[in-house]
Amino acid sequence: MNRLFLVIVAIGVPLSVIGSFLHFPQAVMFAVYCIAIIGLASYMGRATESLAIIAGPRIGGLLNATFGNAVELIISFFALKQGLTAIVLASLTGSVIGNLLLVAGLSFFVGGLKFKRQEFNVHDARHNSGLLMFAIIVSGAVSLCIWLLVFVLKNTYPDTGEMQTSEQTNSLKRFKKAFQFGWVAFMMPFCYGFLETTLNSNFPVYALRSGVTIDAVAFILPAFAIGSIVFQLPLGMLSDRFGRRRMILVVTLVGSFFFLLAGIFIQSVLAVAICFFIAGMAVGSTFSLGISYMTDLLPKHLLPAGNLMCGMAFSAGSILGPVLGGFFVQTFEGMNLLYLVSIVILFVFCCVRFGKTLAVVESN
Repeated sequence: MNRLFLVIVAIGVPLSVIGSFLHFPQAVMFAVYCIAIIGLASYMGRATESLAIIAGPRIGGLLNATFGNAVELIISFFALKQGLTAIVLASLTGSVIGNLLLVAGLSFFVGGLKFKRQEFNVHDARHNSGLLMFAIIVSGAVSLCIWLLVFVLKNTYPDTGEMQTSEQTNSLKRFKKAFQFGWVAFMMPFCYGFLETTLNSNFPVYALRSGVTIDAVAFILPAFAIGSIVFQLPLGMLSDRFGRRRMILVVTLVGSFFFLLAGIFIQSVLAVAICFFIAGMAVGSTFSLGISYMTDLLPKHLLPAGNLMCGMAFSAGSILGPVLGGFFVQTFEGMNLLYLVSIVILFVFCCVRFGKTLAVVESN
């Protein structure tokens, strides 16, 4: 392998220099550059690993992270000088996707071909997990700071239509008014966020504790997603015909019932998968139904604020799901997790059925 990379560098680098002077065709030069970069990247990675042995894991990791992306940095530098921002974005996106998905996936796949059970260094995995969590916290904090700037923005071009009031020039008043008009609609994205994170994070843990095999869990969980995909378009057509509120009441009641059935027949993999599929058909489209219902409830000038609050409600449900599900599993060991899911959906049903919004109060 070392000889192969040496041959690639020995041929690719001089050939790229000669081709640039002799003006080879662009397609040929692109292929030559790619070959030369592969060989140079190998030697660059080997050099940073050698430095890491002497300098230690921290400085070595920093050098590896810096010089490991040297190709992207060089391409981005020259592309930005030429104003090719699309190429820069594509290069950075490809680098992230390649490292997170392609490299990791190939590692698992190739390792699995030879070893039935792969072993990893616990300390390195813990170190990388800590770095990942740190990156998530930093990016989340920066995103939160940027998101909070929304509240200080002013609506420079308010709608000239109905209901021209002072809340159009004040973001906090607009969000308050949007909540008063459509809080029941925001319960649907909240419900979807709760379902998505609870089923994907807490349910596998609970199922394994209950004696359900990993293969069975891998068979049950996609059933919910398949049901939501299959019935999303028909559900939207039915809500256009019979009304959003009526359809929301039906699907939440059906979803709550079939999650309850899934909890009762938890030891039957086929029965649970069928219940998950039907529940996915019912409540798998609650996010899109909630946005549609929100547009029915809110005045036109409050729709941007309502759209943003739907995202906030989804995020709140996504955060609450693993926390509440984990607390439920740890505290009530004898109780079924799917009963909690059924209760939450039933709570959303009660909010939509009995909740009063500003629009309903004013109409009365």
